[in-house]
Amino acid sequence: MQLHQGDIITVNFKDTEGHEQRGQRPALVVSDDHYNRFTRTVKVVAITSHGTDFPLHVVLPAGLQTFGQVLTEQERSIDPQAREVEFIERCPQEVLDKVLDLVTASY
Repeated sequence: MQLHQGDIITVNFKDTEGHEQRGQRPALVVSDDHYNRFTRTVKVVAITSHGTDFPLHVVLPAGLQTFGQVLTEQERSIDPQAREVEFIERCPQEVLDKVLDLVTASY
C-alpha cells in the first residue's frame, strides 16, 4: 500500500512503553511522499479520541470519519508492510498544515 502525507490510517502501535500511545488506533502520516517511497517507512503521529486541551494537540474538524485530536508529540516511524495498516481518509489540508507546523517546531 502506497501511503501519502495527509493520509489518516489505522495502525497497531504494539511494543510501546511508558507514555507512548498503544493499541489499534488512527494515525496521521506526516512524512512526505518522497521520504515514504525512499525509506519504505512512514512517519506518523497518533490520534486519540480521549485527548485533553494541550498546545501540541490539533483537533480534527467535524465531518470526518475520524474524530479526536492529533497528538503531534507522539511521532514515530513505522513500516506499513509490517503493521496492520488500513487507509481511512484524507486529512483536510488546513489541519495537516497545523500539524506539520507543530511537528517541525519540535526540531
